[in-house]
Amino acid sequence: MVFDCKQNGENINFHLCGGNGFTNLEQEKVLLLGLISDPEAILRVRTYIGLKDEQHFAKEIAEIKQKYGNLKNSLKNANPEDFRKKGCKKVCQELVNLKQVLEKYKNNMNIDLVLNDLFPIDSPNLNDIRGIILSLKTEEDSLKSLYLKLVGAVDILL
Repeated sequence: MVFDCKQNGENINFHLCGGNGFTNLEQEKVLLLGLISDPEAILRVRTYIGLKDEQHFAKEIAEIKQKYGNLKNSLKNANPEDFRKKGCKKVCQELVNLKQVLEKYKNNMNIDLVLNDLFPIDSPNLNDIRGIILSLKTEEDSLKSLYLKLVGAVDILL
């Protein structure tokens, strides 16, 4: 996939290859950016939680939702000790971890802080996606508008 954008009036071309063009780490970080910008995006929560499993933890999520009522309540109330099965414990821990990340940024929507935390400049595995995001960023952007520009620019839905 190729897309063009401008930074400081200069054309920049990005070449992304394979699948949706993102590595697993980039997918995770982009989804976190989307979740931080809109913590109520429950489908993004589901996508994020399922990233690390070929079956997207479908059985485990179903069991967790049965216990807590729905995914939104699962995110609020997840407790690995509520389950006996190793897979459910693992998914609950992922929900707990996600909840902690979302809480960390709940009252701090500083774009630069979030971008530096999610896409550190010293992380070579994230340099490409960081460059894309920074090339799209303007002073007027909110986290949500920047995320939506990113998703639109690479023509994917996360």
